[in-house]
Amino acid sequence: MIPVRFSKVIVLVSAVLALGTYVVAQDAAVVKELSRLEDAWAAASAKKDGAAVERMLAPKFLSMSDDGRVMDRATLVQEMKNDKETYVSAINSGYKVQTFGDTAIIIGVFTAVVKAGAGTETRRWAWTDTWMKQANGQWLCIASQSTRMAK
Repeated sequence: MIPVRFSKVIVLVSAVLALGTYVVAQDAAVVKELSRLEDAWAAASAKKDGAAVERMLAPKFLSMSDDGRVMDRATLVQEMKNDKETYVSAINSGYKVQTFGDTAIIIGVFTAVVKAGAGTETRRWAWTDTWMKQANGQWLCIASQSTRMAK
């Protein structure tokens, strides 16, 4: 027979392990959802679909562009709609995510192939986005920053 004190320890250890498994599964779900949203953002950028990106942004969203301009949600969406580039492709890669309760920071690299003269040019930006889970379960981006990378 197992002493009562020892059985309480086993129950406590089991509970801690179960909670750890739950947190890992929860973090995996967040990584999957934010990766999906970032992929959708990249695709919308290539299509200049400002409305699609606007639905991902919090009303008080702020962004710092690679040239140092601070943009709010409306400005970012308008710039996307007015973009003169012709995109051949646009993808994100290299995702890294840190979660802090209902807030998450995700970093990555946006790679765009655009038409340039008679050919194409590849451009890359390193970016950091901060997302916050809303009361309805939807994740909205609350802040973003990007830096153009050297060729």
